[in-house]
Amino acid sequence: MPFASAAEAAVLILKYLPEVPFWPQMVRLGFQEDMVAQGVRGLPGLRRDDAARLVVVDPAQPRELALAEFYEAVWLDELSPFALEPQEAQGFYALCRQVADAVHSPTALKGQVVGPVTFAGIVKDASGKPILYDRELTQAVSLGLARKAAWQAAKFRELGKEAVVFFDEPILTGFGSAFFPVSREEVVAMLTDTLEAVLLRQHRLVPATPASSGYPEL
Repeated sequence: MPFASAAEAAVLILKYLPEVPFWPQMVRLGFQEDMVAQGVRGLPGLRRDDAARLVVVDPAQPRELALAEFYEAVWLDELSPFALEPQEAQGFYALCRQVADAVHSPTALKGQVVGPVTFAGIVKDASGKPILYDRELTQAVSLGLARKAAWQAAKFRELGKEAVVFFDEPILTGFGSAFFPVSREEVVAMLTDTLEAVLLRQHRLVPATPASSGYPEL
C-alpha cells in the first residue's frame, strides 16, 4: 500500500473492509516488505539482498546442510522458523494490534503469502537461472511457504478469528507464453505440493472437526 505508516494503513483497511480485513504490505518502507522478500525466512539456502533488491541462492550456505536443517524443522512441526518478523511485515503486526484492541472486530482476517511458482520464478541461483527449474529446491519452497501460511493462520486464530490466507501467483499471468517456459505439469506439481502441505497439517491437528470453534492451526 502507498503508506509509510503501517498503523494508518491498518486503520483505513479496518474502516473500509470491516468484515474480512487484510494486512498491508508496506512496500514504501523497503525491499524487506516485498512479498518475495517476506517469503525467504525459513527457506533453505537462500538470502535476501536488500541493497540489490533481490533474493538469491546463497553460495556460502552448504546446500545439503541447509536442506537437512530445513527438513528437521518441518519434521519437528515447528512454525517459528517461518514466522514473519516485525521489521519485514509491519502491516501484519499493525493489523493484529488493531484487531486485538477493537471493540467490534471482524470475524475473519486475510493474510497472503507469495506463491511457490512466483517465488521460484523470481529467485535465482549463482548462474542467474531461476530456481523454478531446480526440483529439489522447489519442493522445499512449496513446503516452506505452506508453513508460512500456517503460521499466519495460527496467529489469526490466537486472536479468535477465522483465517483466510491467499497464495499470490502473479507470475502465472505469463503462463503459456515464450517468456514462461514451464509445463502445466510442473506448475500443478508445485501448487499441489504447497496446498497438500497446508491440508496435511490441518488434518493432523484437527482431524474430525475442520470447523472447530477453537483456534487450531492450519
